[in-house]
Amino acid sequence: MVLLLMGKMELPKRIIPTKLVKDFKRKSRSKRNIVVAIILALLLFSFYYFILRDLPLPTKLSSSSNPQSTLIYDRNGKLLYNIYDKKNQSFIPLSSIPKYMQEATIAIEDKDFYQHGAVDFRGIARAAFSIIFHRQIQGGSTLTQQLVKNSLLTQEQTILRKIKEVILAFATEIVYSKSQVLEMYLNQTPYGGTSYGVEAAAEAYFGKHAKDLNLAESALLAGLPQAPTQFSPFGAHPEEGKDRQIEVLQAMQNEGYITKAQEQKAEKEDLQYKKFANDIKAPHFVLYIKDLLIAKYG
Repeated sequence: MVLLLMGKMELPKRIIPTKLVKDFKRKSRSKRNIVVAIILALLLFSFYYFILRDLPLPTKLSSSSNPQSTLIYDRNGKLLYNIYDKKNQSFIPLSSIPKYMQEATIAIEDKDFYQHGAVDFRGIARAAFSIIFHRQIQGGSTLTQQLVKNSLLTQEQTILRKIKEVILAFATEIVYSKSQVLEMYLNQTPYGGTSYGVEAAAEAYFGKHAKDLNLAESALLAGLPQAPTQFSPFGAHPEEGKDRQIEVLQAMQNEGYITKAQEQKAEKEDLQYKKFANDIKAPHFVLYIKDLLIAKYG
């Protein structure tokens, strides 16, 4: 009977103390946390070193932070001479830029400018679709991104530069309103050669102030930033500049900024371009004033 009972009995299993199990799990979690902390620290350090360390401030976009041309006028307000280093650039308020110029720029460069944020994710998707399936190059950058790229960053095509561009675009729209962004874009974007900003461009191409630009002239200038040399009316293929102007006018009509009749009239308008000349008007007076400015301001 005892043997039978003993035959049915199970031998006791080896019992691992609960404290040892808890200590083992605690140490494992601790090691994992240390590894995760090290990885996060390395990622944060890399993000700072390669992206944030030399990232310029968006406040540098304001007109007060950028050099401008020195303009010498006569007593009647006629421009005699324009002094500048590398950029011919004169800042003017948005109120002095024709509505046509503002609308032409938005229509051809960023039609949903006032609807999306700093980055237009739908625009990026459209651009990717166009490139992949239609083999057509289409930009996905917003006006804010273009402003940041042209004024704060380089033109290099790298992932790091694009990340910086996106970060700065978001920061820019936190600091500035949409109207301020548009004003800075129109004052700082390159329009070909040494002409930066719509005021310098209006003077260089048409010999007039930006406030005096008409619809046809505004459409021509608005089309230049994408490829200033290719679309320049003074370049090797001025017909490409005309085609680009027509494209801008069609975009304006599609967005409801102008009527079909206005589009067709502007397309047919014969633009009068400024004739280039290197002469200085009133040279003795201009050089005298220039010497006075150098003596006082360096």
